[in-house]
Amino acid sequence: MSRFYNQIKDATVEKQVEYVYKKDINTYFKGSIIEYPYSCDGYIDTKVTYDKTSRILRLIMEFKLDEKLSTKINRYKVLIQVLYYIKRFELNGEPLPNVILAGDKRETFVIHTNDIIDYLNEDLDWSIAPSEAPQKNLDLLAKMVNENKANPYIFKIDENFSFNDVAQKIKDLALNIKRYVNITEKNIYSIYDYFISKVIKNESKYEPHDLVYIFISLIMNPNENFKHPEKPNKLHLSNGNEIDINGDVYDSFFGHFQRRHRLSEREKFSSIQDRLIEDTIRRSKGEFYTPTAWVNKSHDIISDILGKDWKENYVVWDCAWGTGNLTRDYEFKELYCSTINKSDLDVGSKYKK
Repeated sequence: MSRFYNQIKDATVEKQVEYVYKKDINTYFKGSIIEYPYSCDGYIDTKVTYDKTSRILRLIMEFKLDEKLSTKINRYKVLIQVLYYIKRFELNGEPLPNVILAGDKRETFVIHTNDIIDYLNEDLDWSIAPSEAPQKNLDLLAKMVNENKANPYIFKIDENFSFNDVAQKIKDLALNIKRYVNITEKNIYSIYDYFISKVIKNESKYEPHDLVYIFISLIMNPNENFKHPEKPNKLHLSNGNEIDINGDVYDSFFGHFQRRHRLSEREKFSSIQDRLIEDTIRRSKGEFYTPTAWVNKSHDIISDILGKDWKENYVVWDCAWGTGNLTRDYEFKELYCSTINKSDLDVGSKYKK
């Protein structure tokens, strides 16, 4: 279970949201001091290093209570407010912030200020208070939404969320490093959930096996399954079908996750297709299942006691296997399962040998 999520999920005012974010900023950027130039929500000026490369991070922060940041128009409202803060840096001849962190209790994103810096040249009334700027610059808002230069990956704050991923993204942007997140057997389920809820339009129109087929095809065969070159909100599949998608979210999704995988990794993805289908069916029916976050936590606890290679070194018996959530996320050298339903074992035999 995510510590960050537990601390922020019940927030009722913006200050509570700020507190949780800033606590982790202090944790991941040790030695930095959060300041509040021009009454912004937070700003740090610190050095970040990777290998032998060091850069200055000038991070400006903007926090909301519950802004629905995955919605494009809301995202740009926040960015207009930040743009007005950045203009104050420029007017006073100060170094400009180079990275923006925006977040609320449900979602967060990070972008380089280069994505919006050109808008500093707009002919606007820059004396407006930043908090009022989005409402008083509707033409600018429409222009930014239409041009959509800032299309970041939106981190969903839930049981699987770790601020470490956000901190790494902040450092990468400051260092000008393009780094992709690997899809693994451990995180594929939460990534799949994000994909079908954010990228696919009207997911309820599709059968579970269709949703899984779309997802697996995209990560295993990106050359044959891709966004239509002339229809930005259509996905072309190798079987000839076209699927309605949120094209902007698709771009940010695959700008965040690695799509090149070794043969052994692709084989693992293939082996868990049935699991994804089963989970999708059960969720659609409202059936109980062990949340992925609990599964991962239980494996982490066992690893702390028996060592990280316990799935290779021990014979494992799941004596109340049921539908297998606790074991079938991972590969085991020798796994025995007991259940009262033979159908569960029939499904499991397809991905556990």
